[in-house]
Amino acid sequence: MQKPPKCFLGFSHRWLCKAGPRLRQNAAPRLLPQMWLGMAVALCLLVCGSAQVPLRAQSIDPGGGQVNLFLPIASKGQSSTQSPTPTPTAAASTSAPQVRARFPLINLQLGPDASYGTSGQITQRDSCEMVGRNAAANYWFLECDSGVHGWIDGRFAIVTGSTQNVPVLNVVVMAGTATSLPNPTAPPAPTATPIPPPSPTPNLTRGWSASFYNNTTLSGEPAVVDDLSDINFNWGTGAPYSTINANNFSARFERRFSLPRGYHRFELRADDGVRFWLNDQLLIDGWQGGDRNIYTTGVQLASGVYDFRIEYFEGSGSAYLQFFYDFLGADANWQASYYDNATLSGSPILSQAEPSRSTPLEFSIGTSSPLYQPQIGPSWSARWQGKFFFWDSDYTFRAQASGGVRVYIDGLLILDGWSNSQKDIDNIFRSVGQGEHAIQIEYYHQTGESALRVWWYMSQTNQQPF
Repeated sequence: MQKPPKCFLGFSHRWLCKAGPRLRQNAAPRLLPQMWLGMAVALCLLVCGSAQVPLRAQSIDPGGGQVNLFLPIASKGQSSTQSPTPTPTAAASTSAPQVRARFPLINLQLGPDASYGTSGQITQRDSCEMVGRNAAANYWFLECDSGVHGWIDGRFAIVTGSTQNVPVLNVVVMAGTATSLPNPTAPPAPTATPIPPPSPTPNLTRGWSASFYNNTTLSGEPAVVDDLSDINFNWGTGAPYSTINANNFSARFERRFSLPRGYHRFELRADDGVRFWLNDQLLIDGWQGGDRNIYTTGVQLASGVYDFRIEYFEGSGSAYLQFFYDFLGADANWQASYYDNATLSGSPILSQAEPSRSTPLEFSIGTSSPLYQPQIGPSWSARWQGKFFFWDSDYTFRAQASGGVRVYIDGLLILDGWSNSQKDIDNIFRSVGQGEHAIQIEYYHQTGESALRVWWYMSQTNQQPF
């Protein structure tokens, strides 16, 4: 008695195999090849479906004659032909260097310089590829798995892999954004379409309304009134205008902004004195002057329209003024509590969520209040608590403060500078386990200017964020 044909189909289609003997008994032998061919076609439809993969004819013998059955032999993207004697060749490595953040949170820039706007942020958990660099090789252009891309300062990056073949990218700046382009391999053709000069903008009132005075007290009538698109000046020893003194002048800049809900950070760089108000609340007070001082503050705001006012004076020497603004979003790393005393005692006058920047915690506000509303001081204190990711490594913790500061990790005191004085202290914490750890920072201020910067980095790198 002839054995039934061997079944080549899956479990859910074994009824076709069971029908095989009955069909063999009731049909003429000449129909068997057609029957198996039909089964082969059915199998192809069931197995291949809509998958777009190359197919090649294979021969099987299901207990009778040969039947051609099409089976997939290459996955999508592979060649559909198979060399009878393939010769392996070593493919050149094209993998890009891998990059991760050296610090808990790093801003990516629109261009290879800190003066460009922010394109996004990465944390130490993000995985990124280095796809370009600037000519000086101190900024890297990254594409990250999170979808963020932009330029990172090389000091803030940990690079794995060779950067020898990373291409140099050009940066074309238009309307406040930057586009990174590979350097051409040959000189550009002279047929490139030139960018037309900007046409006069009639709505200058949308910029800063500026008033300049030939005194340092903003008194009397302004000698010059102007509309400015930006506050970014380095006059050196010269004068802002021909009718303004090179020394002993002052200026006021006013502008209205519509701001989204979230945390906003403001920075002023000045030589000599400067003040910043938000809706008539003094946020930065550096009116005592000095050479190229940097002041920063951050506030949590509801969405709405806000009036900005910046006042500046130049005494003698070089004149310099820059204003920067960052919206850091609604997400936050810190839970901050502020006290209207220098001892962290009683109930906080305000608790709010605050994000970090490239440096986990940083501000320099002169003699002004740390808060937009309510105003507190001159004696005040604050506590910041948050969780941050660390690698399994030794970490150096560092704090620079004008006032008292303490830093804890998982409740363990690692930096203790609890005195109202200028200080720059550091300490190494050995074998921080990989994962999230609780960081707590305490600060108090009594007299003089208020400033604090706290950060940490893996000790073997022996590098600082600035």
